[in-house]
Amino acid sequence: GFTNKAVGSHGHKDALSVSMYAYGKFLLVDPGYGAVLTGNIRNYMISPQQHNILTVNDYKNYLDPETNAIDPTIKTATATLPNKDGKEECFDSNLHYDFIEYSTDAYTTSKQAQRSVTFLKDAKIFVVTDYVIPNDDTSENVYTQNWHLYPGSNMTFDENKIVRSNFENEPNVMLVPVNPDEFDEVTKVKTLYSERSGQFIDSHKAVYKKTKNDASTTTFSTIVVPMNVGEDLIVAGVLHDVLEDTAVTYEELIAEFGERVARRYIESIGWQ
Repeated sequence: GFTNKAVGSHGHKDALSVSMYAYGKFLLVDPGYGAVLTGNIRNYMISPQQHNILTVNDYKNYLDPETNAIDPTIKTATATLPNKDGKEECFDSNLHYDFIEYSTDAYTTSKQAQRSVTFLKDAKIFVVTDYVIPNDDTSENVYTQNWHLYPGSNMTFDENKIVRSNFENEPNVMLVPVNPDEFDEVTKVKTLYSERSGQFIDSHKAVYKKTKNDASTTTFSTIVVPMNVGEDLIVAGVLHDVLEDTAVTYEELIAEFGERVARRYIESIGWQ
């Protein structure tokens, strides 16, 4: 299941971050879980980039991929961010789904940030939706959605910007953007992972990036699919076909999931 870092922060700048544990394995990780140090390495490990969250105008790669040296400007970048808990906006659970939504004003580059997670119990998939209003609405803003996979994942992505891990004979995870064209690109970026205090190993994250001049609320939705050993799922095409081609009315969505969840769902996929 998902762990939501909306509350109870452990000194990290990670409000709205999530982690995923499924089928006996961590699939989406908190890379700084065991990092209890000082100096630039601590500033790097507690930074928003080192968590599974959406950042605004925080896309600089502070880690040298060749030497693992940390850019000292990371200290200023993290020092300006307060440690603040998120605010629960909505929670709903029934036989069909679990839904939770949190908001935060902890990030200085956005006026407001919200994240909702919907778990569809029959399909065993999660839909993670980010809503953000940039703090500076007069200039270009760069949005980056960070997804940290477990080290050694052999991460790949395709022309539809679908990211997946490729562990052999182990559980895996797939990230499927609901609207791939919302993002300009997806890249594989080197990071560090700490499972125990003072110990670090090389790892990688997937970074979705979008540059916009629009000052309106920006929304990104991602379907997260945990896959057990031996599951051969042709997920991407099936999910997109369901979202685009299924003859479901708004009234039927309300009847099945409730008005709030139905509204969030159609907003996330851009359904008119």
